[in-house]
Amino acid sequence: MEKNSKHFDWVIIANILADEATPEEKQIFDKWISSNNENKAYFNDLKKIWNQSGSLSEYDLIDVNAAKEKVKRKIKIQSNNKFLIARKLLKVAAVFVFTFGIGWLTYYIFEKASSKHFQYIETVTKNGEKAQVVLSDGTKIWINSGSSLKYPDVFTGKNPEVFLEGEAFFDVSLNRNKPFIITTSLIQVEVLGTEFNISSYPDDETIETTLVTGTVKITSKNAKSKWGKETYILKPNEKAIFSKNNNTIVVDEVITKYYTSWKDGRLYFNNETFEKIAKRLERWYDLEIKLTGRELKYNRYTCVVNKDKTIEHVLNLLDICTPIEYSIEGKTITIKQK
Repeated sequence: MEKNSKHFDWVIIANILADEATPEEKQIFDKWISSNNENKAYFNDLKKIWNQSGSLSEYDLIDVNAAKEKVKRKIKIQSNNKFLIARKLLKVAAVFVFTFGIGWLTYYIFEKASSKHFQYIETVTKNGEKAQVVLSDGTKIWINSGSSLKYPDVFTGKNPEVFLEGEAFFDVSLNRNKPFIITTSLIQVEVLGTEFNISSYPDDETIETTLVTGTVKITSKNAKSKWGKETYILKPNEKAIFSKNNNTIVVDEVITKYYTSWKDGRLYFNNETFEKIAKRLERWYDLEIKLTGRELKYNRYTCVVNKDKTIEHVLNLLDICTPIEYSIEGKTITIKQK
């Protein structure tokens, strides 16, 4: 932390003045200020400026139009609204403008300070449960069984980002200046304003994105970099299927209700294997299904399951198509073909 070094950490100085420094920052500061008398004198000058700015409440808001005009000339902000900032930040800004110039004021207020004003919330659903959340920008999200969604309590960055494991349906509010990003284990989905479904369960072999309205851009991870450069643009009534085994994406035209109606209490199975149906029923009813016999796993069915129907009703429905026998012990169901 040399005084004139390009590595001098002005944010640590500001946090020390605001009495908000972490133990690590305090350790770095103590080492710097005790290294020579020049550093100590330099900091004392900054502290005087800080103290002369007055005893101000952290959460009181004031109008700083004069400061705003300086910042506007520097970063060309176009706004007729009053520019309000927390008084604590104004004190930091006063020291920075006096000592370091308007560039540091711009950085500290608009970048460093804003990054601290949100926290992530996680909503988790167990098997047999569903949930719905509304984000601070108005986006509505339905979360399916056995899933988790992490999202910020407020969106302060350029691109709002949430993290999904499992399945969710999104109704994203339109904001062309801030693309909405959903990150899963192996793909990212970027949207402007649209309705779509993402299924990204850890134990599934694929990640599926089904678009109802609008446009989404899908980017997959690859071995060479965090996110591949190749992107896929989906149109309404299309489904992108990402294979976890070979990192490829296939796009099909589909009937979207087959993949989104779960949020309304219905499961559609369109020529699905019994193995895949069993996995979805496990999450839907919060139970374990054991299939005995290889042939049974690959039998295919087309049907609709309503949430208000019991698992016995569903199995009896499947029995009409292909004769099966089943036994139920607690939350475990064993199924075999007759």
